[in-house]
Amino acid sequence: RDWSSDVCSSDLITVTTGLAETSETKDFLWAHFIKPKGYIPPTPPTYLWSEEFAGAKGTQPASNFWNAEVGDGCRQGICGWGNSERQYYTAAAAATDGNGNMVITATKQRPGGYPCYYGSCEWTSARYQTMGKVRFRYGLIEARIKTTNAAGAWPAFWLLGSNIGTVGWPQIGRAH
Repeated sequence: RDWSSDVCSSDLITVTTGLAETSETKDFLWAHFIKPKGYIPPTPPTYLWSEEFAGAKGTQPASNFWNAEVGDGCRQGICGWGNSERQYYTAAAAATDGNGNMVITATKQRPGGYPCYYGSCEWTSARYQTMGKVRFRYGLIEARIKTTNAAGAWPAFWLLGSNIGTVGWPQIGRAH
């Protein structure tokens, strides 16, 4: 998919994607984002931040980089997180696998033990973001993400501006 049309906020930003699907990349979403027009990268590249999820198996994402969003969105004033999600996010549903990956696990609740805006929550999962902890103005952002193809799943990786709290969405623009 060409995501260049998904950037809404500025003509100073170009969004590109790069890798063709091969046996090495078919299970992963690779995305290269945010290169201002005329940008010449430093040689060698300067790394501003990296998260390799190198912790022991079962380690939760590092709190100095990651914020766990917990609940069904109602506490934040957006029940269902703005798109009628039928799950309750918990911090414990995300942990490293001991092999350099963060794994987010969705679990069917039988019976649901968490209260949701529509009744007893059907699912638990995790939702993490870096708001207030990691911020960039320009550069190359790269992610390696393996997602499920399970029916009903809606995995997402979003890049949003740090001023989303004052500008709001969709005015902030996005790349996802």
